[in-house]
Amino acid sequence: MDKIKDLYERLFEFERRIHEFLQTIPHSHDIITIRAQLAKSARLVGVKYDEARSGSPVNDLTNEDMLLKGIRELHYWLRIIKRKLPDLNQPELADLITESGELQNILESIIQKQG
Repeated sequence: MDKIKDLYERLFEFERRIHEFLQTIPHSHDIITIRAQLAKSARLVGVKYDEARSGSPVNDLTNEDMLLKGIRELHYWLRIIKRKLPDLNQPELADLITESGELQNILESIIQKQG
């Protein structure tokens, strides 16, 4: 599998895992905003990566910048959840935090090479 396809699959799987993880987060009033932001960031990641690799008329670098922004937001909201809900599926949450950090590093590297 080439690197681009591998990254695409990795981002797709990451987004799928985020949406599954969202199902485990309580629907309490103080968590509603966090759930919504996490879902929004996950959708942004998938859409912007598809646009960047599809040859969208929008500048690829702009899409990659937006993709990186989405990954950073996901990383942030996952860390907030870890603090607010310490008993929530910690192994999966830790894996998602690690994966978001790794994806962030990969995307930063790609953007630096293009810049």
